[in-house]
Amino acid sequence: MHMSGHEEFPMLCFQANECLIGMKWRIKEEKLKSRKPVKSLKSKRFKANIPGVKYYLKLHPNGRNERDKNNVRVSCYLVFGMTKTINASFTISVKSASRNFKISCIFEKSNGRGNVLCTHEELVNPENKFFVDGILEVELDGKLTSHGLKRKAPESLSLAQLLLESDEDKDITIVVKNQEIKVHKLVLCVCSSVFRAELNSDFKEAKENKIEITDFLFEIVQIAIDFFYEKDIKEQINEKNSTELLRFSDKYNVKLLHDFMQTYLIEKLCECNVVEFANSSIISNAQDLREYSICFLLNLAGKSITIDGIEELEEEIKKELFQRSFLSASK
Repeated sequence: MHMSGHEEFPMLCFQANECLIGMKWRIKEEKLKSRKPVKSLKSKRFKANIPGVKYYLKLHPNGRNERDKNNVRVSCYLVFGMTKTINASFTISVKSASRNFKISCIFEKSNGRGNVLCTHEELVNPENKFFVDGILEVELDGKLTSHGLKRKAPESLSLAQLLLESDEDKDITIVVKNQEIKVHKLVLCVCSSVFRAELNSDFKEAKENKIEITDFLFEIVQIAIDFFYEKDIKEQINEKNSTELLRFSDKYNVKLLHDFMQTYLIEKLCECNVVEFANSSIISNAQDLREYSICFLLNLAGKSITIDGIEELEEEIKKELFQRSFLSASK
């Protein structure tokens, strides 16, 4: 079988805040014995089954500094942004040479932890069997446990409470199926770049100070406008209208509402809605919701649990689930 520079094989996982990680990283011998010294090599990055977490291996064949130059170091790096801390316990080994080390640590930010695997002389000595058929195979096996969610629903805008009561100054009319909502142009322009573009152009909306919305129910538009004015909308939203609010926030580029709705939907994820939410994440460009939905589905794999509407899952989500669920090789 032909191999380029190196290849890696990811392993598999369980539970949403806890997962197994692993890979087999194959590195060609000439990569480490080239005339031009290699400072470091990195494996491919793999997604762990904890939302937003990726991991990879890094090898320093000549140490990380002058004092360390005769040592071969290998480290496991975690990259994450949605989780506050991660407890990690992992083993890095080269089984052909009967070499390994174990590390248990806490990651508070994206970083790497590792140790000395061997000396450079030991690595290149054929008697030590680091290379088999010209390949060094470095294995990673470990477990990650996440603690704390970094993302939370952002605060709404701070300018709107007084404006909300000032009906006489509301200079824009939003029309939804013969129902009208009066709103301040300033508020619309601050909250939505799409509304701002419409109202500062030669479009009919700007000339008439009127915006007609035809593809959302009045309820959805009213809740969104309430959010613009800093009203607490938690009592107004539910699983029936939440995905439409997410779609509204995406269409009109209302970032605060988009983040707010993603957080709401992530907290509501369960077997009966994960397919709907996963599909909605594609329609509404909701990357965090997509990641959480995929991890939720991955962690249900192999369990005797009925997932509502699984046959309706979008192909894009199915493809990523397949890629992250099975052993695969990259070159």
